[in-house]
Amino acid sequence: MLRSKLCMAMLVLATPMVISAQAIDQNAPVNNVNMAFFNQTNLAQSFKQTAGNITGAGIFLYTGYGSANSTLTIKLWDKLPNASGAALLATGTQNFSGNNQWVDVMWSPLGITAGQTYFLEFLESTNTYAIAGDTGNGYANGQVYANSGFESFPTFDYTFRTYNNGQSVVPEPSTWALTAAGLAGVMAVSRRRRKS
Repeated sequence: MLRSKLCMAMLVLATPMVISAQAIDQNAPVNNVNMAFFNQTNLAQSFKQTAGNITGAGIFLYTGYGSANSTLTIKLWDKLPNASGAALLATGTQNFSGNNQWVDVMWSPLGITAGQTYFLEFLESTNTYAIAGDTGNGYANGQVYANSGFESFPTFDYTFRTYNNGQSVVPEPSTWALTAAGLAGVMAVSRRRRKS
C-alpha cells in the first residue's frame, strides 16, 4: 500500500508542467517614420495571428510628439470597424506618459481563427501623440488604415505587436526520467497485486 502511494506521488510530481505567459505572436518592429497622429481619425492595422487566441496588442509611439499623461485604447475587430456586420471582439486600455516607447494593452484570452485577417483600431485620449511605422511594407500580413472611412495604405504598416497566451509544455530530461520511474513502479505494484 505504501509503495503504491509512493509510486503515484512520484508520477504526479514527474508530470511536465504547463507554463503560461504572454508571448508575442505578430511583431512589426520597424519604426522609421511618423506614420500617423492620433488626431487623425480611423487608425487601424490589419494582421493575421499565428495562434488560435489573442490576449492583447501594443503600438510604438513615435518620438517627439506628446508628453502628457494619456490613455491608449486598442480595439480588436473581425472586420474594419466601418464594414457592414463588423463585430468588436475585445477592447483594452492602458495609461501611459511619454513617447518613443511601446504601449501594450491586454485583455482576457480570446479564441480566434489562426491565419484569418483581424483589425486593431487605435485611439489615444489627448490626441497629441503619434504612431511610428514603416513605409517599406515590412509586415506582409496586413496594412495601415487611416483618415476618414479607414482609407487603405497597402504598403504601410504601423509599428505594432500582438500577444497570445504563450502556453507551452516544458519537458526536462529529469522530468521524463521521473515519469518513467513512476510508471514502472505503478506497473510493478499492479503486477504484484494480481499475483497475490
